[in-house]
Amino acid sequence: MLAVPVDLESQFSDLLAKEEISQNQSGFFRKWLRYYLHFCHKYMFSPEASESLGSFLGKLREKRQTPPQVLQAAEAIRLYYKLLEKVPFTPVERTDSREPKGETSDPGEGERKGAAVSPKRMERFGCGSFEARSSCFGF
Repeated sequence: MLAVPVDLESQFSDLLAKEEISQNQSGFFRKWLRYYLHFCHKYMFSPEASESLGSFLGKLREKRQTPPQVLQAAEAIRLYYKLLEKVPFTPVERTDSREPKGETSDPGEGERKGAAVSPKRMERFGCGSFEARSSCFGF
């Protein structure tokens, strides 16, 4: 299982406190974030693309998670998206040949083909550059 970068974990925990998520629930929210990032890496989805959430929740249902667990996971990932909104998204060209699902393959649809996480966002979460993404998210 992947380890969430320390900076991201810290910022996510701060957001959970700000959103008044109880202490016993916050552990589950952090678990769902870790599972989501692992899912996105394994199945080549962009963790920043909201389209990835539906696929993740579908996988949880396949794994026989209860409806309350699926709802809790959805809320956790929505908070993760809220955290990402604090840093503007600037697409950068991918350096590998894998194109995550959930990203447009038509450059005319708003983002460039192969868009990835911006260096500014990766730096904010302590990941440095895009090339360091794999090690940053523990892949």
